[in-house]
Amino acid sequence: MDLNSLVIGGVSLPLLIQVAVGLAKKMGFPSSYCPHLSVGLGIIGGIGVALIGGQPIYFGVVAGVMLGGLACGIYDASQGKIAEK
Repeated sequence: MDLNSLVIGGVSLPLLIQVAVGLAKKMGFPSSYCPHLSVGLGIIGGIGVALIGGQPIYFGVVAGVMLGGLACGIYDASQGKIAEK
């Protein structure tokens, strides 16, 4: 499984995870649990991509944990840049 396969409909999964977590946060989801939600959504997305690509499910789980962590890191990095301005 390469990083090019981690897209759904041409949109990368970390972006979809960030949008979903942002929507959940606006709907009242506690922000302290957002990293857990991000990793959970990453695992679900990773399993979906693994099944579509014919890979074993554990590849999807590992990729999903990395995707969720990546989405959290991208969000934290962008928040730092916005806060400096």
